[in-house]
Parts: sequence; structure tokens; C-alpha cells
Amino acid sequence: MQLVFRAVVFEAKELARVEGEAAGLAAWLGGAPARVTLHVLRVARVGLLVQRPPSPEVEVVWEPCLTVSSIREYLLCRYHEGEYESARYCSAEATEPGGYCRAHAESPRALYERCAQGDEQACARASELLGGEEFLVYVLDFGWHKPKVGLTQRWRLLHRVAEQPHTYAAVVARGGLREMRRLERKLGGRATEGVGLRVERRLEAAARALEEGFSTLASRAAWALTTLGLHGGYEAYTVLPRS
Repeated sequence: MQLVFRAVVFEAKELARVEGEAAGLAAWLGGAPARVTLHVLRVARVGLLVQRPPSPEVEVVWEPCLTVSSIREYLLCRYHEGEYESARYCSAEATEPGGYCRAHAESPRALYERCAQGDEQACARASELLGGEEFLVYVLDFGWHKPKVGLTQRWRLLHRVAEQPHTYAAVVARGGLREMRRLERKLGGRATEGVGLRVERRLEAAARALEEGFSTLASRAAWALTTLGLHGGYEAYTVLPRS
């Protein structure tokens, strides 16, 4: 039976919820401090999102144990509608850049991905087509000197965070794609993308920061937000692997 693995998914449980606060320069001048509520999550179980072409539907196989008899040497189109197990995937072969078929090469999803990579024309087109979808700007710290600023779809936040070495990710804004993309660029100019740092270095830095404890981490998150000129209350998340 031919199977296509579409995504890794997980379920998580909240281990702790801690508060942190920091007063940046603006607070010393009479402004408000930054306050962070840090939700500490641990992955409870992991699964694969599996498609059986030509059916567009997928199902979650939890804690899979697989024997691979053969691997076909072509990729299927990455286009899908819906979230995780309710998604419906295209079954055509991927022939265009980005892993899409010809029919979906200019789809809203493909345009959004190009937007996130800096294509401003794609941002304008994707914003029109995705007007009803909510996007988030988040600040992610991997234990280095400055945080990273990222953009994602609301429903993908925890999975996007879990994909990256991190100590926390704080949600700083919600809204439409074009507005959130502008904010991401603005805040990104004050932070860093961690260019030049190997994944191993990021993992080491994140592990060291996590050893300091969750309360310290919440305060670290609040301080990082003040360095970006942010104040007020924010929600942040740490996703820990299974123990």
C-alpha cells in the first residue's frame, strides 16, 4: 500500500504556568513594563499525518512503528486545505518550485510561503486571498544574545515553535497577513535571525537557558520583549520533548 507522510503532529500537556516581568528603558521613563505568562508544555505523544493517494484525506497514526519496503522517487504536491487531521491534500506530482503542482503553484498557500521568504508582491496577493485567516508574529529565543522574530499562521504556532531549537516563543501580535508581515520586518530589524549559528549551537544555548528554571525563563522573555520596544502583557510557550 502506498503511503505519503505529510507531517509530524503531537499532543502536549501543560506542566507549569509561570509569570515574569521586566522593566526596560521605557519603564524607567514612565512607560509600562513587559509581563509574560509562560506556558510550559511537554509532548505527550507523537504521530504521523498519513495520506493514501488518490484519496485527499489524511489520518493520524499515533506512535507509529513502520517497516519501509520501498520508496518512490517523486514528491506529491504540498498543497492542502484544512488543519492537521481534517486537512485534504492534493495528490498530483510536485513539478513547480516550492513543492507544488502546476495547478497550485500560485495558490494562497504557495503565495504565503513566498511572502514569508521576503517576496512582497506575493505578500500583497496572499493578503487578498487569505483575508479571513489570522496570523501571528512571535519572538523566539534559543538562548543566544538576541531573539528571532517570526511569522506563522495561528493554528500552526505550537508546531512551528517545536520545529526550532528554543527556550520560549512569545506571541506579540495577531492580525492579517500584510500587517503582521510589516511588523515582523520592523521587529526583525532590532533582533537577529541567528544567521551563521549551527543547529548544534542553538540546541546547546537553549539547553543552558532551560537549566536556569522556568521563572527565570519567563523573566528573560519579558526582558527580551523590552529590548524590542514592547510592553504590556504577552503569552509565551515552551514545548519540551517527551521525557
